[in-house]
Amino acid sequence: MSTTPTTDQIVAALNSRLRDYFPGMIEFELQEVTEGFARGRFPVTKRKLQPAGLLHGGATATLIDTLPSMGMVAHFALRGAKTDFVTTEMSIYYIKGVRDGDGVRGEARLIKMGRTRATWEVTLWRESDAEIVAKGMCGFQIIGA
Repeated sequence: MSTTPTTDQIVAALNSRLRDYFPGMIEFELQEVTEGFARGRFPVTKRKLQPAGLLHGGATATLIDTLPSMGMVAHFALRGAKTDFVTTEMSIYYIKGVRDGDGVRGEARLIKMGRTRATWEVTLWRESDAEIVAKGMCGFQIIGA
């Protein structure tokens, strides 16, 4: 008989696993997952900047993709299921820049979970002043559904 993991166990397991992959390279830290929600952050360092000294759009896109992905993993884990999925679409509105030494935190919220598709909304903030820096939407295809 298997037991369903707690949200704290899911966060710990995902942070451990992500260290060896691209989200780990940008120092992503998952902070919280609950049903239909994920929160995380990463520090802004020189290696994540574009030449003008602002956070690179690709780093922002990584966070906008990673947060709802963690929410998807948690959604299925909380049901005792392991289901594969892939990002099929993503739109991003870049609103404000972020400089070296600051941090970015983000929250992803589930908009709709269907049998074969899921849609999430993501908001990112600067840690220094809580200004919104980007908004995004992510769509996922659930594989094998």
